Amino acid sequence: MRDRIVLAIGVALLVVGCSAPIRQLVVVTPDEVNSSKGTLSLWEHDGAWQKEFEFGVVLGRNGVAAKGEKREGDGKTPSGLFALGPLFAATPIEGVVMKQFVTEGRLCIDDPLSPDYNQIVAANKENYASYEEMARPDGLYDIGAVINYNEERIPMKGSCIFLHIARSDGTPTAGCVAASKERLLLLFRRLNPQANPHIWIGLAAEADSVRGRLK
Repeated sequence: MRDRIVLAIGVALLVVGCSAPIRQLVVVTPDEVNSSKGTLSLWEHDGAWQKEFEFGVVLGRNGVAAKGEKREGDGKTPSGLFALGPLFAATPIEGVVMKQFVTEGRLCIDDPLSPDYNQIVAANKENYASYEEMARPDGLYDIGAVINYNEERIPMKGSCIFLHIARSDGTPTAGCVAASKERLLLLFRRLNPQANPHIWIGLAAEADSVRGRLK
């Protein structure tokens, strides 16, 4: 039996479907259909939804997938409502209350044939045909957050979707949501697990109705 530790995606501590009310909502909308650029805004609910701040983000190179149509390797960011967190970092992030883990020695498995598909594990690379190293040499995962997409780990539905640091030249992602490190720190230090933070990704025209359903 190989030695492995499952750390994140799809484990019981994640809260999609949880009965706790959502009181922090990160809204990500593309600038236009199929755009790889968009806007992220943080909304908090205290009697009514209020926008706290917003900033620009980079999306998948082929834009945002229609709901339920995300596929492995399609270069699209998934759409829908997903639990947000835990956080991850090369070294622990100061000033946050969300759960976090250090990336060293961690892999995110993107091989659809693996039983660990769409899981973050501490295990030997030799066990997997395809994976992402969480401790990236380019620094894009120096801080980030897990977007809990495809928690059922259905093969080919997409994997390893994160909120992470953007490249300095604004290059689109393979399907994640990316922003500057400074802006991510602003967001992460505001998130509170007691507020059950979620992220919703979709067209701007749909955002108001989504918040209305979460009252």
